[in-house]
Amino acid sequence: MAKDREIELIIAPDGSVTVEGKHYEGPACDAELRRLAEALGVVQQVTKKPEYDRVPVAVRAGQKVGG
Repeated sequence: MAKDREIELIIAPDGSVTVEGKHYEGPACDAELRRLAEALGVVQQVTKKPEYDRVPVAVRAGQKVGG
């Protein structure tokens, strides 16, 4: 079962904010995180996690495997 997607905001003592998407794979969270980050202020850095390069796998109901 897939985990629910989350967006975590971390506010440092200096006031800087880190926005992190959790349980996303591929570029699915780009638009959501970008919109939120820009609403919070100037985006200084974007770092993609290893999950970004994973391709989500979908299985259709009733799909047969192996013949």
